[in-house]
Amino acid sequence: DFISSDGLYNMIKSQYPGVFRSGKDLFDVQLLRTHDTIKGFNLFMGILKELIVNAKSTATHSFIKKLADMKKLKRVYTQNIDNLEELVGFDVNWQFERVKNCKAQVVQLHGTLSKLRCNACTNICPFTSQYCEIFKEGGAPNCPECVERENTRVKQGRRPHFIGQLKPTVILYGDTHPKGLEISQIAKRDQDKADCLLIMGTSLRIPGVKDL
Repeated sequence: DFISSDGLYNMIKSQYPGVFRSGKDLFDVQLLRTHDTIKGFNLFMGILKELIVNAKSTATHSFIKKLADMKKLKRVYTQNIDNLEELVGFDVNWQFERVKNCKAQVVQLHGTLSKLRCNACTNICPFTSQYCEIFKEGGAPNCPECVERENTRVKQGRRPHFIGQLKPTVILYGDTHPKGLEISQIAKRDQDKADCLLIMGTSLRIPGVKDL
């Protein structure tokens, strides 16, 4: 629950009064520049991840998977970051090897909370329960790859380097999707081949989907 009086947005706003004006602010990369906004964002991501871990797929997910099993589904384009499609058997993978004959069943327009990416070396890690606890404290975990390299440098007597922090692989307002070009090309191919478009749970006003 995000928008009710005791929902997640208002909980974060109450803990950081005057920092976040609306729930949208929590997804605005331009606002995540101060200590308080970053800490609030990390807390939000940690709590949201914990909720997702305990969430279950819905009848809608099962319906879409049924269409796929019947060979009636070309592809799912989702704004959700919860990865619940995987629970009903979809192959959730937004690392597209190639645009032509793309095998991805689900295109995650806003990324996913199943993974974390280092802001220095771009190493990708699973969003584990251990990392979740760090986010729930308002922090961000150090990248294990950076830490390992740094330990090696110290043993060699070399000067220290920057150790990156892990960030959720979600696309915020103001972010550029790392696979944005590929997604637009895949969507164009799908549009030319599809004879029916099902729209569920979105107004299509979000930049990632309004042109589909």
